[in-house]
Amino acid sequence: MVDGRIEVFEEKKNMVRQTDVGLLTWHYQGNVGSCLQAYALFHLIEHAGYSACFINYRPLSRAGLFKNAIKEVCASISSHFSFLLPRYFQVPAYCFQRKFLKQTSLYTTEQQLNSLKGQFKMYLCGSDQIWAPNVLDNTYLLSFAEDNAPKYSYGPSIGLPDIPAEKKPIYLYYLQRFNRITVREEQGAKLLRTLLNRPIESVLDPTFLIDSGHWQKLALLPQINTPFLFCYLLGNNSIHYQWIDKVAQKQHLPVICVSPYKLASKKGWTCFNNIGPREFLGYILQSTLVVTDSFHGMALSINLQKNFYVLERFIPQDPINQNSRIYNILDLLQLRERLLTAVPEKITSINYEKVNSLLQLQRKRCEQILESMLKEGTGRN
Repeated sequence: MVDGRIEVFEEKKNMVRQTDVGLLTWHYQGNVGSCLQAYALFHLIEHAGYSACFINYRPLSRAGLFKNAIKEVCASISSHFSFLLPRYFQVPAYCFQRKFLKQTSLYTTEQQLNSLKGQFKMYLCGSDQIWAPNVLDNTYLLSFAEDNAPKYSYGPSIGLPDIPAEKKPIYLYYLQRFNRITVREEQGAKLLRTLLNRPIESVLDPTFLIDSGHWQKLALLPQINTPFLFCYLLGNNSIHYQWIDKVAQKQHLPVICVSPYKLASKKGWTCFNNIGPREFLGYILQSTLVVTDSFHGMALSINLQKNFYVLERFIPQDPINQNSRIYNILDLLQLRERLLTAVPEKITSINYEKVNSLLQLQRKRCEQILESMLKEGTGRN
């Protein structure tokens, strides 16, 4: 694990002539979980003594071009003149990304990435669901990278129960060029072992490798002096809202909810449709109980040793559901009882002594894997 030092890289977008590690993931997403997993992996690499920089690849569809451009402008203005913008337009996740992550100039096509050749000693892609078949972009399989460049992955997620037959040749072609492959879920590791006929390891999400003290220092605590239930919902399941209501009533707790959906605001809860990564950490840290359908909402609740329940965002019977990432961690840490499938008779507390023991074993293993990839890829052996 790493120490609690917080480094700021605001406006330092230009990298040195050759950087040790070129990182490729969804670092630019407005989703707080994506921001924090990117931050975690970047921080781990820099703390280990290697220079790192995100390849600022943001594929823009015609439909999304204007929207993303507006977000970029708002983020830039907000970084310097936040007093001029209403809170809604400050795009907090984008401000966080600009402030804490080193990145290259903007690239929107795979062809543009050819200009990066020779600028990195190694490429490392991950984490998050960049390898999910339903959103696959060959760029995240390092399709643009030089054939002789060292290529590695740390914890990208396939997310689905299977890889469609028509996509398998794509994975096979690009992944056979990788020096070493790790993925976030064991289910994904099994799929790739079968496809590639080579060792594939499953690893923890990088947010688990940052100790709780660091997350606490990064967090911005809300100005709330009473206990509350914090829920972070990316899905819009009315049954889940009912369960949360009943759990809150059992515990006599008011609900503070972050959700993009209007239905949550009709429950009489205190609701926000958008908060930044640091505020997100603060709400988790200060809450009495967390209920979420988000992988990173669950992961950071565990890291911060909070009492939590996690919901299945996707219908389990759906052949392309993405619930495996939730199940994987719950099973690994023997926390399956924290999966909320009905209103519990009694709200129980988590024995974190046992969880921490299991988590520490996995942390050490994953830290060693990441360190060995960095040494090998940069030639520091």
